[in-house]
Amino acid sequence: MKVDLLVVPQMLELRERAGGELGVEKPAKIVMDIFLVDVRNETLIGRSRFEETQTALTSNLLEADKFFKRGGKWISAAQLAREGMVKAVKELRL
Repeated sequence: MKVDLLVVPQMLELRERAGGELGVEKPAKIVMDIFLVDVRNETLIGRSRFEETQTALTSNLLEADKFFKRGGKWISAAQLAREGMVKAVKELRL
């Protein structure tokens, strides 16, 4: 390959929420790793891990910022995965 770096995502667990934006029986859950590989030197440069199950605001007030950032709604697994990708971009400095 004629590339310097390779981003390798690995989805270990994906559970879609059971319910809607206003109430759920089971919240969305994501477990994923994103690896950054130096192709030319065949080395692992970095790894970002994201493991999140959305919880109700009343379950943990310390995560109130996440609740408000998400608009006070239960989000989908795809939206949760997007948060994980944003985190990986920042951590891996991409």
